[in-house]
Amino acid sequence: VAPGGLLAAGDVAGARGGRRVSLALFATRDTRDNVFFARDGAFVSLGARVAGGALGSDFAFRRARLDARRYVPLGARAALAVQGVVEQTW
Repeated sequence: VAPGGLLAAGDVAGARGGRRVSLALFATRDTRDNVFFARDGAFVSLGARVAGGALGSDFAFRRARLDARRYVPLGARAALAVQGVVEQTW
């Protein structure tokens, strides 16, 4: 911690510790042909998380996340993989 910095001053949430308790809900759809070496298919995961005093947390926030991936075979041993991730915390 840098002397005189934001963490040293305690101005950043969590700089002095605290407890985070949250409730999360996630949904996933996976049509990949192989989990480790995918060549075809898709993977989509959508999730939401909420933390707050009502759950016993010292911090309050909401977070949403979307992870989408698509795999397209290119020849016998290669694939094109495209991934998009969007995450928002407020």
